[in-house]
Amino acid sequence: MPAHRKPADERVVDWNGSSAVWAEPLPPYEQFRSARRTATTGLKPIDPRATATAILALADAAEPSLRLFLGTYPYPLAEKAYTQRLHTWRQWHQLAASADGSPSETAR
Repeated sequence: MPAHRKPADERVVDWNGSSAVWAEPLPPYEQFRSARRTATTGLKPIDPRATATAILALADAAEPSLRLFLGTYPYPLAEKAYTQRLHTWRQWHQLAASADGSPSETAR
């Protein structure tokens, strides 16, 4: 049976191989590409069926989340970034609150 006629779970997509199209890398972004390669070294590929199961469970939830990290990799990165953001926001809260112009708002 031709690949385009197989059920989705029997198809193999060569995302990173001969079917991939790549743009010429821009040198200013090399540090980011290098950091990503370093961060993902040693990660095991995931089973796409597990991702599909998670997405379907989200869709079936009574009150589905508007945002969902899929897998374990992104959560610690986001947690670190948001911890840093919350720290910065707390440092600047008094100044930010002063934009309301009301003494009661700046005291919070």
